[in-house]
Amino acid sequence: MEAFCIPVDVAIRIKFFHEMNKESVEKGINIQPKFSYEVQWKNSNEIIIYPLQLNYKTIYTITIKDAYRKSGQKLKEFSFSFETAPKDILPPSILEAKPNEAELYDDFKIKFSEPMDRFVGNSIQVEPWLPFKYKWEENDTLLVIHFKEFIPGNYTVVIYRYLTDKSGNPLDKNYTFSFKITKPKVIYSSIGNKEINIPLNISIEIRFSVEMNRTSVKNALRIVPDCQYEVRWQDNKTIIINLNLKAGIKYMLQITKDAQDIRRLNMEKNFTINFTTFKGFEREEEIKETPSFTILLAVMALLFASRKRKLK
Repeated sequence: MEAFCIPVDVAIRIKFFHEMNKESVEKGINIQPKFSYEVQWKNSNEIIIYPLQLNYKTIYTITIKDAYRKSGQKLKEFSFSFETAPKDILPPSILEAKPNEAELYDDFKIKFSEPMDRFVGNSIQVEPWLPFKYKWEENDTLLVIHFKEFIPGNYTVVIYRYLTDKSGNPLDKNYTFSFKITKPKVIYSSIGNKEINIPLNISIEIRFSVEMNRTSVKNALRIVPDCQYEVRWQDNKTIIINLNLKAGIKYMLQITKDAQDIRRLNMEKNFTINFTTFKGFEREEEIKETPSFTILLAVMALLFASRKRKLK
């Protein structure tokens, strides 16, 4: 019978076409050469065998006989073989780390070339020190480092080579990565800091360096003199619309440094812009003034006197 080469730390899954009598299946398992194991059932038609210790480069045969379906029918005896792989002597490596030489917004993630031993010990160093916890994901090939707090600064992460894979092989070398944590700030404003006149129906866009806590920005935003407005968001950009501005007024828009990003870091400083609205179009003075009633009477008197002289 063909043997399949598998790692010594892989679980063995056996799936049946029908729901099985679990006790009869477990009693009917025979393994040669013998090894210690534990079993776990998934539903009633799949059993998982977890070997506690297998030898390298060994052919094992698993036979199941005298097993019964839940409905009572006896299962035909069947067996299969597999061969364990030789001992792994190749060192693991790190494929990538994110973020590296960039801003840290969330977790720091390290991807390894193969499944790693879950024990980390002192193989991770962060300088300056930041408290963190970690977890393994993706079949122990992804190490996720979650920092318990964010403090602005430049940081270095060192992964020492005594971090090992499942076979006990250490990393091929020490790895060093870096990231930074900076306070949020405004990096763009659609009107800048303009004293010139702007239209009354304008919308103001303000873009931040990172994603912000929207409630904190709303609480830190003020416009003087007071006016009504609405706020919309697009990722890390806030758009102030439906501003109820008055003509010919100088306004100040400010977002205080109480505004926080999603990491709960306050802005590095207050953001302030000043702008003035159009005064509107004033009515032009007419070139000729409308004659007053007294002037009209004087003109009519002159015309009457002139006509009277011509009649004489």
